[in-house]
Amino acid sequence: MKKKIAVITVVAIAMYLGGCADDYKSSGDAGPDGGDGLISLMTGEHALTEDAVLAISMAPDWLRPDMRANLTTLEDDIQNSLSALMLDLEDPQMLDEVAFCIGHISPTQLASEGFYTELITDNVESLFLIDEEIVYADIVDYGDPLSDDDYYSTVEYAIQIDGVDDVIEMDREYYYWYIVFPVIEDEMSTYINPASGMVADPPDGRFWRDYLFWEADDTYTPLVDYLAGQEYVWKGKSYDKDDNGAIGNIIQWVVDSLDFTSDSERPVQPVRIYAKHYGRCGEHSDLSSAAARSALIPSINLAAWANDHVWNEFWDQRWVQWEPVNTYVEHYYYYADADGNYHRSGLGIDNDCDLDVDEGCDLADPTTDSDTDGYTVAQGDCNDHDDTINPGETEIAGDFKDNDCDGVADDGTDTTDNDGDGHTIAEGDCNDAAGSIYPGADEMTPSTNRNFAVSAWRGDGKVWTVTDRYAGEFTLDVNVTDANDDPVDGATVMIAGYSTTYPDNPGISIVTWGITDLDGRASFLLGEANKYYFRVESAIENIPAADNTVDDLLEDPIKGETRTFDVKLTSAIPAVTVNELGFSESGEWGIELTWDMTGFFGGNNYFIKTLMRDPADGLLNMYFVDEANKAAFESGEAFDAIGVWELVYEPGGATVAVDPALGPYYLIATPASLSGIVDLDITGSVLQNGSEVAAEQFTVPVVHNDFAAVRFEIIP
Repeated sequence: MKKKIAVITVVAIAMYLGGCADDYKSSGDAGPDGGDGLISLMTGEHALTEDAVLAISMAPDWLRPDMRANLTTLEDDIQNSLSALMLDLEDPQMLDEVAFCIGHISPTQLASEGFYTELITDNVESLFLIDEEIVYADIVDYGDPLSDDDYYSTVEYAIQIDGVDDVIEMDREYYYWYIVFPVIEDEMSTYINPASGMVADPPDGRFWRDYLFWEADDTYTPLVDYLAGQEYVWKGKSYDKDDNGAIGNIIQWVVDSLDFTSDSERPVQPVRIYAKHYGRCGEHSDLSSAAARSALIPSINLAAWANDHVWNEFWDQRWVQWEPVNTYVEHYYYYADADGNYHRSGLGIDNDCDLDVDEGCDLADPTTDSDTDGYTVAQGDCNDHDDTINPGETEIAGDFKDNDCDGVADDGTDTTDNDGDGHTIAEGDCNDAAGSIYPGADEMTPSTNRNFAVSAWRGDGKVWTVTDRYAGEFTLDVNVTDANDDPVDGATVMIAGYSTTYPDNPGISIVTWGITDLDGRASFLLGEANKYYFRVESAIENIPAADNTVDDLLEDPIKGETRTFDVKLTSAIPAVTVNELGFSESGEWGIELTWDMTGFFGGNNYFIKTLMRDPADGLLNMYFVDEANKAAFESGEAFDAIGVWELVYEPGGATVAVDPALGPYYLIATPASLSGIVDLDITGSVLQNGSEVAAEQFTVPVVHNDFAAVRFEIIP
């Protein structure tokens, strides 16, 4: 009997391994007649180098798709330089942090001229040195990086609430994104000369983590000294930097390090900001996040661009507002309602002394005790942000607080008009420490300065809205489709608004932006009672067509509602023309396929144009063709396919009967999206009379505007 050989060859333009056609070979499973399966992985436009494949194999399993997606789009020399960080790493405990950075720093930065690959390991080494210095936090590892596929790290914190000590552990996502990650917002992750603010080789060039923590100019003190001996990350105090844990120490360091002023230079690099020792809210926001992350505390930058203000949040079991320049912690901003009035949100303040707290205001959950004093707002706590105020407290003289929630602060203890509002406590002033609180005051003060949106910024360039934490909000879903009503993914949707923040100079201002997902949707939480505009920029068309222009979107939305806005482009996503022939599942010879997939969609940051990616289930088209029709597909011509599969988020499989004389056959895979990268896990088996002759398994990253092909050849 003649020997039968089944040959399975990957010939893709998006391959798992680069190199020449015969660089890598592996025997398939032997069939009943002893047939051999051979596999050759060939390089293409988007491929991974051998070093990249080895580096990815060293990463935790949950980070491998991210590394593949980032590395496969980069040039070979950049792949190898980044992979060397993993391959040459002396301390395996750093593998997960290094892998996370390689897999998530925007490829725009990784490929830029000013990026230093060694900064990634320098950053992690500095992080571990700081961990040894800090008392209130510890980096903890789960699993063995040399043996466990799912090993990871995070941080444990010591906290103190109402004199009670506790230890909490942070979600690992926050550890990697908001402590480990070497990019805060819109700055380049690189070494900066403090004196010039320009990129420079070390040692003249410095990275912000170790520079801020360990060093200081004359007459200034390094952050490490402010944190020395500190036992707690935060003590839960609002509006207070004294005896308030590491958060209080960092507030003091920022206040001592920066004056609130500026000149013509507005740096975004924390190293340069610290060296200049002054800046406005933008510089304070950047330096505050850099200091917190240096001190192992997650921090993000927040912005209300249309209201011309930025600030921060840190994490302690929740995201907590803070703004060191004003010694603010848990300060919530005024926002306008539909009547043009504005008020604070959820602070439990009775401005007009009528015993009703925040009537008409946007309160936090009244059934949640957020100050943990045993009382909720629903149970009569008239300030659920202060544990010294509740119906069970005894009035304390001279603290300007209504401790017992009877409607009067310091009842009968003071006849002095301490805040100069014309009313004393003896005359019913329920807070004689605040000039805006007295009998007859407005609970809400008229204003035209409405909040449009509050946006958070991730280091890879992603932006999303957290307006619900600060203002009365509505939900806006923007759906972008092409001329054929197919969803357009990866489009940047910019929202603008008519801002009157400066009444003498009103006008249209950027509010926020987002990226459409694989369903063509971008969702926003926006402020109520405003007029909005939009702009869409995509790979196939911009609307409006002219640069730096916007179209009308909507006006006067109502708090709590959901609005949907559809944008239909006049252009169509390029598509192939395929004629599905149909296939038989019986015959002497067959090809059995099983597959699964994970993926990403991506888009550009509207301000700085860096590419960001987010996980997605994956969209993929696959075609089973002979050699002639593969050539037609590659040429952009109409082609015939024995099998066609449109894969939407789910695994699957199929068996196709084939005629060896008409081979070789190819399984072609291409993303059904404009921005997607799909990890295709596929097993291909050659069957003879239903029995497996050869089989191979591949993990192939398939890049948008590209394809991968698996080659099957049967030699009877």
